[in-house]
Amino acid sequence: MRKFHRATLLFGLLLPASLIWKIGLRVLWQDMTLLGWGIVPLILSEGVVDLVHTLGWRYCLSGPHRALSFFQIFRIRMVGTSMNYITPTAGLGGQVTKGALLSLNHQGVKAATGDIIDKLRSFEQLK
Repeated sequence: MRKFHRATLLFGLLLPASLIWKIGLRVLWQDMTLLGWGIVPLILSEGVVDLVHTLGWRYCLSGPHRALSFFQIFRIRMVGTSMNYITPTAGLGGQVTKGALLSLNHQGVKAATGDIIDKLRSFEQLK
């Protein structure tokens, strides 16, 4: 599985690099100056939301998973969120990914409970 991780990491680095190369730094810089510094607070506020959501998700996890470091839970959540964005799985591919990553450390059933609670909480907000 490590070869797969290395390959996906390499792909994840090469894709943005190739896009930057194809578009050109000058064009990207011009577009960034059009956006201005007003975009920085938007990006930072989204980062704060991700941190708070990770903290809340940590309390949804069962005992052994709560013992994981905040950074590790944050990484697992970000991978799951990324999978939701880049795959056509309607928000479920990331949940499976988060459950799989949590089950690497402890039992799969306990890994799924926190993920299910988090997903149900998201559906409850839609009402």
